[in-house]
Amino acid sequence: MNNKKIALSINLLIILNPNIVNSYASYNANTSKIELASLVVLTMMQPSVPVRESSELRPVPVVEAVDYLSFKPDLALRKQFTQQFVERIQEQNPVGAETLSSLQAQGDIIESIQTTLNAKGLTVTHLADAYVVWWVSMWQAAQGKTTVLERETAQAVKEQATKALLNTGVFKDANDSTKQELAETLLLQALLLDAALEQVKSDPLLLEQLSESVINEAKQSGLELDKMLLTPNGFVPTS
Repeated sequence: MNNKKIALSINLLIILNPNIVNSYASYNANTSKIELASLVVLTMMQPSVPVRESSELRPVPVVEAVDYLSFKPDLALRKQFTQQFVERIQEQNPVGAETLSSLQAQGDIIESIQTTLNAKGLTVTHLADAYVVWWVSMWQAAQGKTTVLERETAQAVKEQATKALLNTGVFKDANDSTKQELAETLLLQALLLDAALEQVKSDPLLLEQLSESVINEAKQSGLELDKMLLTPNGFVPTS
């Protein structure tokens, strides 16, 4: 993998396809454009989740409002979304496109991701859960290393993501298809980013370049990954 490929791959991962962005931004008359990175900034402004000192303590519900971020997946649409995603990245990230095409030929990529998420208490059919996977993958790439995402940590980040997404009100009237496309796009982005990190982890120079690329691209959207710390209470600012 050369420097150019890394830069192009990460640039594509940071911001969603404009058509997808506009499709869900249109649900809010006061929102002309929503970028997921801006939602991350929003979560950093929320109070952190209280530390659970005892396993006997029950977690406090995230919000009182109805959680409308879940959706019923359409497997035919899933196949279509995956193929469209592969075609969209083909020119700028042929290696990633080839990887996804190979995985798709073996079976349902998203379902294979669900197998991994089971232990974290996450699902591929909830928008905030997909956002958790994307956010953590972005942060790990910025750190230049992978970490074991414990269930408690995953749930804390989910609380942050759920609160942020519900607070926007953008998805209140979104249909299942819109939520599914966005969630599965996030999951595929995270998958490619994890693959890139795995590929360069043994090369300090490429690892540093990958990390810098992610950090710099994210900052353009107001997301300062290098100023976040992942804790059992979720993401907290380091300064």
